[in-house]
Amino acid sequence: MRNRYAQPWRPLSPDDYTPLIHTGPGPAYDALQRGRACGAAVDLGTSQIRISTWDRRTGERLAGICGMNPQAVFGTDILMRLTAACRSEERAREISRMAGNAIGDALRLLASRGSAGTGDIGQIMIVGNTAMLSLLSLKNYSLLLQPEYWSREIDCRPEDTRQWHTDWGLANDAAIDIIQPLGGFVGSDLLAGVLATNLTCPAGDAAEGALFIDFGSNSEIALWDGAKLWVTSAAGGPAFEGRGITCGMPAGPGAIYRITPGHSPHDFAFDVIGGEELQGLCGSGLVDGIACLLKLGILKKNGNFSPGIGKDGFSLFRGREDIVLKKKDVDSMQRAKAAIGAGVFCLLENAGMRLRDLRRVCIAGAFGKHLNIANACSIGLIPDVSPAKIELYGNAALAGCELLLIAGEGAETLAPLRSSAHMINLSGDSLFEDKFIQNLYLQPMQTA
Repeated sequence: MRNRYAQPWRPLSPDDYTPLIHTGPGPAYDALQRGRACGAAVDLGTSQIRISTWDRRTGERLAGICGMNPQAVFGTDILMRLTAACRSEERAREISRMAGNAIGDALRLLASRGSAGTGDIGQIMIVGNTAMLSLLSLKNYSLLLQPEYWSREIDCRPEDTRQWHTDWGLANDAAIDIIQPLGGFVGSDLLAGVLATNLTCPAGDAAEGALFIDFGSNSEIALWDGAKLWVTSAAGGPAFEGRGITCGMPAGPGAIYRITPGHSPHDFAFDVIGGEELQGLCGSGLVDGIACLLKLGILKKNGNFSPGIGKDGFSLFRGREDIVLKKKDVDSMQRAKAAIGAGVFCLLENAGMRLRDLRRVCIAGAFGKHLNIANACSIGLIPDVSPAKIELYGNAALAGCELLLIAGEGAETLAPLRSSAHMINLSGDSLFEDKFIQNLYLQPMQTA
């Protein structure tokens, strides 16, 4: 079977983008009429790296690109990479170079396709989770393996960016800004997502009770109660991004993103990204597969297959690429969704709110805009609220980074969010373990 993770860089599609709240040039553009007027926004994810280039004079997006984070050879989750880096300084430098080289490759590829030349880029803004930023900058990554730092600010600003300027083909005076994380495992990608979804400043009457979930290997959650932004992170694991499962792959061409049951237990219809020949399941396809088998009685609420299903799992499709769902795949999704459910409960509890108080539920990250809301609610992946309250976004972290690039003032733009944020460390919450176990079952999310 082909390696579904060894994918080349691909252009970002409309489904990859979150519509920006603000378009057009900002006040900083008067100073950009001369010299390098292009910029780049980078979302450095655990599994994927997304980059877009912009004409900062006009506020126009020029191009976008997405590819796999090559650091995955050291582990699909952030703890494995942090552990590898802490064991050897040479290994840490290698992990850092991998991400840095990937960013440089993407910028040069964009330039070769007619986007901004690397020498025309005057500013690069980078967001990501704390682990990815600290590994890139080779600064303070070891602190993330120490529990006492899981609720503290961690400085991820590099000591010197001259090597990046050289490697990426930038002019010496080009600005490289790593947007600082809130702390612990709550990164600047969460802040960017909150900004992109307008979570704390919504239109209309939804001034409070807004929940944001950014699904990924390191899933981040934010709850706006009208005055305070409650934030946390949960170890979602790689299942949300189609990694670590038998027939998994990222949400790209050839990935099954939607499954609809037919008239018999072995009759399914598949929607495939790009309309290409199916190759595997991405995260939303895995959600649909589990939900369908649950409705058909092939899966039980505890995640076990019904009697008669062998150890090789259940075949959703047989062809040149067999699509099989195994018990370990279901287990992976159960653990991931249980962490999310427990995290949502802990934020609601700390804010003195209940599920009924939510007026908005913003879903971003690995699932993009492909998630089947009904199926996700039925297995307990997202809160079981009215579908009218649920908003599906593409990559909100990249969109927020783009907004910061357009404004030209990342720190100032994010200052109000930082001042209102209150971080919850789930490892120190006595209720987390009980809610985690409760949310392991394939049933609507348990938050009471």
